Amino acid sequence: MLLSILQLVLFFNRVSSFPFSLFDSSEDVLGVDLSFLGEKAFKNPDPEVGKRLENWNASSSENPEELGEYAQGDILLPKELNRNGLIGNSFRWKAGVIPYEIVGFFLPSQLSAIQAAMDLYHTYTCVSFKQKSSSDKDFISISNSGTGCWSSVGKKGGRQDVNLQTPACTTRVGTVVHELMHAAGFLHEQSRPERDDYITIVWQNIKEGVTKTILKKVKSLKLTRLV
Repeated sequence: MLLSILQLVLFFNRVSSFPFSLFDSSEDVLGVDLSFLGEKAFKNPDPEVGKRLENWNASSSENPEELGEYAQGDILLPKELNRNGLIGNSFRWKAGVIPYEIVGFFLPSQLSAIQAAMDLYHTYTCVSFKQKSSSDKDFISISNSGTGCWSSVGKKGGRQDVNLQTPACTTRVGTVVHELMHAAGFLHEQSRPERDDYITIVWQNIKEGVTKTILKKVKSLKLTRLV
């Protein structure tokens, strides 16, 4: 838990995010190119991923959110989106408040993990979560289907799913924090265009088959004007 808190604090204090920081311009037509995520970002939730997570446990060397066959492991975008860009302001949550509902069956301990993750946001960030009301048209729906740990990025409009397959995706509070962070609008840090200014990637230590998840795509993260 302490490690998760420290990681969250460092994350929000030291990095920028989509869409909160990239779109501080008064221009509403600025967008960010997400085509680098590839076709995996537009897949359907996959039960085969769920089967893989059934064999995961807390002693595993990998995080459950890294085991998916989605974009970079756990990013799924709505197929109806323009695949070359997102309009900044439309993907922001109003006042940083994210309405949510919890569907499916979660054990009390799993619900506690979800609440603990939200409490970290409330304590250390300007992002907050509130239970969905009848007047909330845009909200996240937290489910636990057997398709892995995954979320979209930012507000898509209407209901959008955040899936936390149990028990794997709720065993560690950090996994819940991670998926909620995507819903809030954050992409993975390893793809930031200025990444190499701060860290050195030791490529020979990267597990075979996952190098594409950490490739730096400068062009893909630049701001573009959408017409």
